[in-house]
Amino acid sequence: MDNEERRRHLRADTELGARLHAAGTIVRGKSVDLSRGGVRIRRLDEAGPCPAVGTAALIELELGPSGWIAQDGRVVRCDFSDLAVAFDPMAEAVARLI
Repeated sequence: MDNEERRRHLRADTELGARLHAAGTIVRGKSVDLSRGGVRIRRLDEAGPCPAVGTAALIELELGPSGWIAQDGRVVRCDFSDLAVAFDPMAEAVARLI
């Protein structure tokens, strides 16, 4: 993802519960920043496997009293401390919550 694409959406600093389902694994963490274009997650389990860049993923985010939302995307960066997911086109109902 180039810088223009990365900056197309306004980002908000967040600290939401997060679960990433990709390549048969679940990575748990906390969001660091969130936009309609994607999310960056601080991993809680740094010893777990890191999904490869380009891997399809389902990201779940805990929105407090609103519950959890789920959004498809793809891994664009992953290391042992954090990972980033670019969202696929999202339903308007999900976009309104973000």
